[in-house]
Amino acid sequence: MFRTAVAAALGTAMLSPAASMAQPAGQYQVIRPGDRQMSCETLINEINALQTEQFAKQARANQLMTEMTRSSMAMARPSMGGGGMGMASGAMSMGMGLASMVPGVGIAASLAGSAASQAMAAGAQAKAQADMNKAMEEMQANAEAMAAAQMEAMGPSPQNARLEHLNKLYSEKTC
Repeated sequence: MFRTAVAAALGTAMLSPAASMAQPAGQYQVIRPGDRQMSCETLINEINALQTEQFAKQARANQLMTEMTRSSMAMARPSMGGGGMGMASGAMSMGMGLASMVPGVGIAASLAGSAASQAMAAGAQAKAQADMNKAMEEMQANAEAMAAAQMEAMGPSPQNARLEHLNKLYSEKTC
């Protein structure tokens, strides 16, 4: 549908006087010679093509918002659970409890268990910090991309100004 609208807009634009005037390279003309003489069909085709572009840009911004939400949820997950660390700690506690029942082994097992527990906690904390840093970097990148996409989709641009201009011309005509 998009290709049809663009092809129709380009095809009818090639027949219009506005299309015969070449645009300077790299410069987008919002108001073009011959705009007022455009037929209703030509106006509709170009308006539809510009709106389709705008909707695609908005969809991209929405996609980036979804990715940012996923990143923030992924960042929150490690702080909620800690499942792997909890199971290892539970197994170690059970082993410590059994070792403490053997005479003379309880104190040594307690000291070894304490050192192992601290090492596990430090390793888990380092991994959690690395995971959080990675998630924060992803969130930051997604937030920046989303802001740029939102600005492109909704902010002032020559294409949005052209769309507004064409809509005004269409409303002035008796189509």
